[in-house]
Amino acid sequence: MKQVAGIQLMQGVKSIRDVDVQDKRVLIRVDFNVPMDEDFNISDDTRIREALPTINYCIDNGAKNITLVSHLGRPKGHAPEFSLKHILKRVERLLGKEVAFADSIESVKVLQESISTANAVILLENIRYYEGEEKNSDELSQKLGALCDVYVNDAFGTSHRAHASTYGIAKYVKEKVAGLLLKKEIDSFAKALANPLKPVLLIVGGSKVSSKLTLLYNILDSIDKIIIGGAMSNTFLKARGFDMQKSLVEDDLVAEARKILDTAKEKKVKIYLPVDVVSTDDIKKHEHIKVTPAQDIPEGYMAVDIG
Repeated sequence: MKQVAGIQLMQGVKSIRDVDVQDKRVLIRVDFNVPMDEDFNISDDTRIREALPTINYCIDNGAKNITLVSHLGRPKGHAPEFSLKHILKRVERLLGKEVAFADSIESVKVLQESISTANAVILLENIRYYEGEEKNSDELSQKLGALCDVYVNDAFGTSHRAHASTYGIAKYVKEKVAGLLLKKEIDSFAKALANPLKPVLLIVGGSKVSSKLTLLYNILDSIDKIIIGGAMSNTFLKARGFDMQKSLVEDDLVAEARKILDTAKEKKVKIYLPVDVVSTDDIKKHEHIKVTPAQDIPEGYMAVDIG
């Protein structure tokens, strides 16, 4: 099957364990896109914790310096609320060592040359502050590539995007490998798809249907049931004919969602959508919150979670 062949190909990707990082400049694309409240308190640091094994592996094996690159949210320009400065202290606490903060790529170069301590860790400011990141700019890719001798992708959650820090940079670095988390995720997918224990249940969430369309189509032959949650369920509920009021819906993909529902039915794959939802009239203030059947969202309200 196509998806199994793809997973097997991914399994052949070199791991950080397959290269020598001794005295090398290492750049790790991590996923530190963690949830924070309005006072910038981190409510869940799981994504930072999951990156620690790869970072510590580079430290323990004598990397000259380690530059961490991540995005945070979807900033428009240099919006200060999306600065990675807000997570710096948590990264330092979890790593148990000081982490230098670089507000630009040029600052990373200066720090790499000025810090004499071995295994120095540098956190680059939000990579999405650079317009060229999401456009997979060749210029930005080249600048990032110049920061390292070894490029490590350990950001599984953003690896499907052809951005400069996840895709373009690979053209400009001789040694490019998968981090320990990325390899772990690939191996888990291989186990689930190539030789699964039946029945197989897939749980899908997030806000966008568009980023998961290919997955949903390709995996229908391998699974028995799908639970769809998150804001992407709104698009599927609308495809079922529900009035989603002010809910986030990808209107241009409602027809595709309907097609997935029909294809799943033909293949006898059961799809579960929320029967009730949590809704509000203001996503930021949270003063008016209701739990209602999915087909009875109050006028002017938006579904923000499953019931």
